[in-house]
Amino acid sequence: MSHMASSSYSSRNNVSQLSFKNKVCINSKNRAVVKVSESDKNSGKLYYSCNARNCNYFEWVHSINYGDLNENFEETSNPTPQRVVGTKEVVEESLLAGGLEVTPSIQQNLPPITVGIMFGILILLVIIVILLSLILFRM
Repeated sequence: MSHMASSSYSSRNNVSQLSFKNKVCINSKNRAVVKVSESDKNSGKLYYSCNARNCNYFEWVHSINYGDLNENFEETSNPTPQRVVGTKEVVEESLLAGGLEVTPSIQQNLPPITVGIMFGILILLVIIVILLSLILFRM
């Protein structure tokens, strides 16, 4: 899918920043959730997973900027998930507990309603220009 928003997490002390793209599960087409691995080899590392029944979708979150966070991580194929970070409350609980703060991303795609509003404004501007030109030509 080409309409992927991105999420951004930054530490409270601005020591490091983590940015990643939202993903869609390739099997179920549902939005993939981000989980936090608590395995020995990958403790605290984020990965994508699907909540659909019997779906085994898995992909590591490849950050645009992991900063200091990825120095101790080794990739394995069997993480041990303990937390789902698919809702705002769990995201804040998980990431704030790890010293990370949720911040909005600048790279979010505009929702369809915003595009509709912009189109409506454009039509209004065209109508105003037409009305002004009619008024000016009458004088």
